[in-house]
Amino acid sequence: MMVRKKYPVNDVLKNIVSEVTMNREFQPYELLKAVTKKLEELGFYTGHVTIKRVWRIYETVKNENGGNGVRKPNYFSIREIELP
Repeated sequence: MMVRKKYPVNDVLKNIVSEVTMNREFQPYELLKAVTKKLEELGFYTGHVTIKRVWRIYETVKNENGGNGVRKPNYFSIREIELP
């Protein structure tokens, strides 16, 4: 008889994301790899864990812990570019 692994719900992901990101910042793909590794160690099925889902939860955790809000893209404005 095959035993199914548990699916991680958002609360579980939230706890793992806060644990993994406690001491450093991650790029989205690095964060996904760290979270899925931790989930697999705990015996969870990681097939439905995506970069978008983990990053959304990371942003939520960051905002709850006094972060500076949603990340804004780092675009140059026309005034910042010096023309020759």
